[in-house]
Amino acid sequence: NEEEKKLRFTQLAEHLIDKARGWEWSGVLKCGIVWGYFYMIMNVIVANFVNVFLSTLIEICQDIMDCSGPQTYFDYNATLSGDTICKFGIQGSGDDVSADADGFVGGFVVITLLILGVGLFLFLLPPVPGVPIYLISGLVLIAGGTKYNRDAE
Repeated sequence: NEEEKKLRFTQLAEHLIDKARGWEWSGVLKCGIVWGYFYMIMNVIVANFVNVFLSTLIEICQDIMDCSGPQTYFDYNATLSGDTICKFGIQGSGDDVSADADGFVGGFVVITLLILGVGLFLFLLPPVPGVPIYLISGLVLIAGGTKYNRDAE
């Protein structure tokens, strides 16, 4: 068709451009600026919140591996005899706390599942950057895996 050859774009694109010429552009640009502000504010707030949340997660995982966290981690029957036996199998008394084979695996599995669940949840949120999740996963899992392993020293 000769008319189509004279157009810069396809007929559909030309039709959409003609419709866009009739818009009130001050309202469109104002809406774009508001959405830009919202996007930037959410990025800053979410990035700071993720860092604070992940630092709290590190402390929780450390408490689980050390078995020095809240009293809900301990077996009360064992503490009456003077020994501290953690539900995750880390046992000892006072500062002499070591992990037996079953306890190490139990605590490490709990931490791995916790990191996996939190990481998956955070990855599904669009404004959350992935780098802090990778960093925390590497720090916590490597520290947890080498803490009680005598061969790692």
